[in-house]
Amino acid sequence: MRNSMNEGKTPTWLIEAQNKSWEPEIIISGVMLTFVFLLSHYIYNFYGMLIQDFGVYEKIARILYYLSIVIINGLKIILIMHLILRGLWTGLVGLSYVFPHGVKKDSSKSEPDFQSDKPEKMVIKIEMICSLLFSFIFSTLAFMLGFFIVFVPLVMLFIIGLERSLIVAISVGYFLVFGAGFVIFSILLETKLKDSNIKRKIENSLLQNIINIYSSNIGKVKTLMIFTLYFFIVISLSQSDIKKFKFETDSSVEEVSDADIVQIKRDQYNSFRDKKLRFPKATIDQFRLTTHSIELFVSLYRYDSDTFHKLQNNASLVKKFKLNKEGTTLSLSDLFKLTIDEKPITGLKWYRTEMIYTNQSVIMTTLPVDTLKSGYHELKIDKFYWSAKKKEMNLIENWDIIPFEIGMIRDLPAVKRNGLKSTSATRG
Repeated sequence: MRNSMNEGKTPTWLIEAQNKSWEPEIIISGVMLTFVFLLSHYIYNFYGMLIQDFGVYEKIARILYYLSIVIINGLKIILIMHLILRGLWTGLVGLSYVFPHGVKKDSSKSEPDFQSDKPEKMVIKIEMICSLLFSFIFSTLAFMLGFFIVFVPLVMLFIIGLERSLIVAISVGYFLVFGAGFVIFSILLETKLKDSNIKRKIENSLLQNIINIYSSNIGKVKTLMIFTLYFFIVISLSQSDIKKFKFETDSSVEEVSDADIVQIKRDQYNSFRDKKLRFPKATIDQFRLTTHSIELFVSLYRYDSDTFHKLQNNASLVKKFKLNKEGTTLSLSDLFKLTIDEKPITGLKWYRTEMIYTNQSVIMTTLPVDTLKSGYHELKIDKFYWSAKKKEMNLIENWDIIPFEIGMIRDLPAVKRNGLKSTSATRG
């Protein structure tokens, strides 16, 4: 094998692998396509978990989620095209077996000087496109994975549980050092390290070789146009998925009513939402109620415990926000203030639990609505949030607003709750 490579000839084993590459291509494409369609839910929940359970900044998780969605949708597009073309390739292979000579000119109605490709030539053309598409998959994948490597150290800081103020300082320093180091290293490669082994190794790296192969055979301009067009299409098709990802724990929501139209969010109702996905803030059973109560589930975030400890250990904050109740102590439920149609709701019994499909930590309670009139109502939730940046306690008004409607009230038999693990009671 070495001798044949030294002589500039393609090794026999590589020729055989090239001739039979369609077999693993079809298998890998089919398996990967099935995998990427199933992966979307897990990607959404994974980055939601990083924010809610580990306190990763929403902006960092959102960037990584965007990159993941672009990669997944890009894989979907290319893999579907690859399988379609492989199907066409299979048909042409059969056609080349039945009619190996292609068009019979003596019986064809085409012009005498008309030149048509034989089926085997068309097979080779489709084969080249399929192989190029398959290599394009892993070329773009390697390019996008480079962005993930930059953010991995920052995510690890949150997972190991460092203080937020320390993480902010480290993050700023990290990006400054990384950016400055990249610029300085690039300058050195073009000056002092111009003829060094380091530059030769970088220029001979796998990714750089792949780029050089594309640009030298297709042309630099065409290669740039292909990659630009590819990312433009993929990013455009990913916008609907990207907009769904919202896990901001320190922000208010906009008013849900616009003239006579009310904006209904699927995440806010268990009857509408996908129970295998995490929800960002709060959710109730359904929009139109026909019972005397509402089951409310409120999502917990990693830094809710920090906010709770700040309140618990600071009597002045408790007094300022009027949280001290005679004969009681503070609990996580005191981080949330509930109102229905601007009327405060108090004296509730709260429970802490986890959703069964996602392991999302929540607190839940039952809101009585038997005194409300039939028609439209709004449940508003305000939330206390400790700002590590400003070193102050904030009450986020309209942290979440859930519209609902009361129809004809009727008594229903007790049913077993779905989607919950075992619960432990906590004071409301």
